[in-house]
Amino acid sequence: MRLERTVTQATGQYSGYFINQEAFVRISRLLTPRIGLSAALTYRTSDYPETSGPCMGAGCSGEIVLSPAFIIKNFYGSLEMTYRPGQATRPGPVLLALQVSPRKTTSNLKGSGLDAEGNRASLTLQYGWF
Repeated sequence: MRLERTVTQATGQYSGYFINQEAFVRISRLLTPRIGLSAALTYRTSDYPETSGPCMGAGCSGEIVLSPAFIIKNFYGSLEMTYRPGQATRPGPVLLALQVSPRKTTSNLKGSGLDAEGNRASLTLQYGWF
């Protein structure tokens, strides 16, 4: 389990600093000497402050809001099963892994196009004495 809070300087269209907070947990277990299962879950928030700039032009005074404050929330999951053929006391040089990784991103800034979700599946074959 890992909990983290960092301050990062904004780049691009945002100025100032934003705060990232992340919570991560991972569980791994050997089901048999050759089959393993692991699951991970990550929750991350990014808190962007309001960005303002000087108001320019006739009849203008003070500052105007260039970008309102908003929060992005990310959810990442991972489920992986590994299989390593060979003997229980001496596994072979081949490792086969199947992984499914769903993710979802939401924002409280409506109509921004920042909301997204997706799923990824991968099958990996590794060879070598590792």
